[in-house]
Amino acid sequence: MTKLDQIVAFLSQELRKDCQWSISAEYPQVFQPQNIHNLKFIEKDGRIVTHAALKPLIIKTPQFILKVATIGSVVTAPDFRNQGLSTLVMQSCLEEARRQSCDIAVLWTHLHDWYRRLGFELAGYEEHFFIERPLPLPSSAMTPLKIIQGPQVEAAAILKLYQQHTINSYRTVKDIEAFLRIPNSQIYTGWDQNNELRAYSVVGKGADLQDHVHEWGGNIPDLITLWNHMVTIKPFTVLIGPHSTNLISTLQKYKLIGMQGYLGMFKIVCLDQLSEKIKRAIKQMGGKTFNISLLENSTIMVTIDELNISLRSEAELIRLIFGPVDESQFPVTHLPTIRKYFPFPLWIWGWDSI
Repeated sequence: MTKLDQIVAFLSQELRKDCQWSISAEYPQVFQPQNIHNLKFIEKDGRIVTHAALKPLIIKTPQFILKVATIGSVVTAPDFRNQGLSTLVMQSCLEEARRQSCDIAVLWTHLHDWYRRLGFELAGYEEHFFIERPLPLPSSAMTPLKIIQGPQVEAAAILKLYQQHTINSYRTVKDIEAFLRIPNSQIYTGWDQNNELRAYSVVGKGADLQDHVHEWGGNIPDLITLWNHMVTIKPFTVLIGPHSTNLISTLQKYKLIGMQGYLGMFKIVCLDQLSEKIKRAIKQMGGKTFNISLLENSTIMVTIDELNISLRSEAELIRLIFGPVDESQFPVTHLPTIRKYFPFPLWIWGWDSI
């Protein structure tokens, strides 16, 4: 049995014990031989007892290109817990993220206080909309669309629609082909009379994101046509990033039940590198200067044009950059400048999360 086989067996036992598939099938880009150097684990007497996975993503946003270290599958065997082992593998992941020049690290968890001890903070935002009935079709909707459920779809067609998003991760056709094979995912596609893919949506991914559309593409009329078909099968919740302002506005007009949530828990990995990217973005937005200074009393000073913004922690800095911004902590005179530049929209698609 190879080391990778041992890791997969350990994680499948600890995290997917009641599932009919291996965790490697659920995360096809993570548990592969070419990513073994990003799988951090501790062994005791030849037995793997704790693990954490790292998967760097190149994410394009309207303002910059970020290298994001996504972290997941963090678990310790029950009889080895409370010994600091999870902290050790998490620190190893962060060291690897620095070595690979990642800007930030992101993970998804409900153990917020535990990860705050490692410097992570809830940040970023996304909209959740619950769809339980068919929606009015915009007048520009193409009719009819042929709706197909199943993974038998050309990966290149999905990639073409996916790349139209203003925030996306670097993906290849082979990546999409692997994603289409993830177990326990429902894939819906809508096709026009010329057999051109107009819209797609993915519900669920293995044991995660059940009854949630976490991947989608296409223009708004075609998406609503597709969702109107899907909701006749089962209601679902759509996850939408902050970049999709027109789609969010449309769903709000329909008076759907919406809720804003955090994107995940963030930690800055390479501050100087991230600062330089923000500086270039602000310059493109018409700003003159940007700088982040770490003061002796642990205060972080952010200088934008002629404004000095004093922050008490890295947690406040990450939420200033990626939101949500707590405006009550700033003088009223600071708000016009803060609102002009921050927060920067960021989103990570469901197929990319680990």
